[in-house]
Amino acid sequence: MSLSTPGFLPLLARGWHEVAAWSVAMRQNRIVAEPSEPLTYEGLAALLEHEGVPADRYCIGHRGRQPDQAFVADRWSNRWVVYYTERGGKFDIRKHETEDAACRDLLARLRGT
Repeated sequence: MSLSTPGFLPLLARGWHEVAAWSVAMRQNRIVAEPSEPLTYEGLAALLEHEGVPADRYCIGHRGRQPDQAFVADRWSNRWVVYYTERGGKFDIRKHETEDAACRDLLARLRGT
């Protein structure tokens, strides 16, 4: 990715250096995490913001009150979990061994894949 790539400069202005922990590639105007690099909560948040996913559709980490009818990625004890929350309930809970696996699960759910 070069400085001439469309969409690169707005990302740079928003703190692109924070996303440098994982590689990205532009594919059909979409930033995609490379499968060989681990995806982190910080990297996922930047990716979802870039893709224009409304912030009320997801919650990453336990930052205050969780939105209703949203997907959540969080850490419980020694596991990372992803679930859907609605009316105070937690549904379709999936536990993961790594943060990367949880991030990719949340990303797939938000993309509907």
